[in-house]
Amino acid sequence: METDQYLLTVVRYIHQNPVKAGMVTRVDEWKWSSCPGYYKGAGALFCELLDSRFVLSQFANNMVKFKEFNERVNDDQCLDIEMSQRLTDDEGRALIVELLGTTLNIALVKRWERF
Repeated sequence: METDQYLLTVVRYIHQNPVKAGMVTRVDEWKWSSCPGYYKGAGALFCELLDSRFVLSQFANNMVKFKEFNERVNDDQCLDIEMSQRLTDDEGRALIVELLGTTLNIALVKRWERF
């Protein structure tokens, strides 16, 4: 992230993806999102992995202002990588195996201990 504003745009973009894809109706309904962690804090799924302090500080730690920004209808564009440059899932898996130098089963990665 080159600017604080772009970081905020990316956070909103990520939070709104499941809504724009029609998978949920509200940004805080997608259980795999960090959004519930921002909104509810402790007790939300993955909240121990989230450090929301910097993002919320951009709104003077005012949750109403953050929610207003986060849920605002927009035309945000992020990840200015052209689709032709993105990896497919299979290409991504192959790259992971190549970088790890092993034939590791990707499903095992999910069980790795967090650090």
